[in-house]
This record gives sequence, structure tokens and C-alpha cells, in this order.
Amino acid sequence: GVGMDVVKTAVEKNRGAIRIDSQLGSGTKFAIRLPIELSIVPTMLVSTSGASLALPMAVVERVVELPEEFSMVGGAPVLKDQGRPLPVRSLAGALGYEEAPERVGIVINAPQPYILAVEAVDGTADLVIKPMTALTVEGITGTARSAEGELVLVVGLSFLMDGCRSTVRMAA
Repeated sequence: GVGMDVVKTAVEKNRGAIRIDSQLGSGTKFAIRLPIELSIVPTMLVSTSGASLALPMAVVERVVELPEEFSMVGGAPVLKDQGRPLPVRSLAGALGYEEAPERVGIVINAPQPYILAVEAVDGTADLVIKPMTALTVEGITGTARSAEGELVLVVGLSFLMDGCRSTVRMAA
């Protein structure tokens, strides 16, 4: 029917295939194949500097409210979270975006935990992530569409695990 045509179109658009086996009296079996680079990932949706971004939930520990002012250690902002001092890093700054009023912090569970500052947390969503192929953007590994159809950039897991530091090395 019409519903299956929609499914077939979506699967083929993503370079996949669908097979339908139907036997009278036994029911119908559907087999859908999608490329491995398409994956559904639980994410936290955030916004900063006018950009909509998704963070893999695998590294999100919790959300905290950021104060107006931070303690400074070695010239860098630090916030105590559950008794431990954690560095605060701006997502906008890490991605090279324009500065924005970042009032929400996300505690990132990395080898060296830190708080990632963003403008707002917009919820959570399981997103189908498509890898970036034609363009390389530091810190961004893919794109997805939100439930509202908005394009969302997916922040890379390795970028987050590395403390939002660049993985690009300058030549000597």
C-alpha cells in the first residue's frame, strides 16, 4: 500500500534495499538492509551560536546550570560538580563559532571529565546519523534531521572524549 511505498522510498534513498516475502495464510516477512554507515544513535540535542547540534548520549553524564561567574584555575574556568573541580569548555569556542551566552553545562564522561557549556539543551532524540563525506568540519562527524525536519550537526564522539580539543596536528 501507500505506507509501504513511503518505507521503500526512504530505504532506497539511503542506498538500502527492502525485500518482502508474503505467503497466503502464513503472513508477510519484511527484510530491510541499510548501509552500515547509517546508524541510529541516542543523542542530546543542544543549541549554541544559532546552531543545532547533537551530542552522543554515550558521553553525557548529566546537565547542570552554569553560574554567572566561575572559579579560575590557571586562567581557565572551573566549576565544582559533586565535589570535584571540572574544567568548563565552550562548545561554540571549540567548534570555532561566534561566542554565545552559554548558561547550561553538560558534564561529559570522558577520560578527563569536563563540563561542556552550551546555550540550551533542547531535549533528546534517537537520530539516524549520516556521515560527513563531501566536507570535513573539525569536531563534526555527521548530520541528522530532527523530528521537526531541521538539519542537526552531530558532534563527534572522539572529539568529545578528547575534551573538545582539535585532533588536527599542525605540520612542523
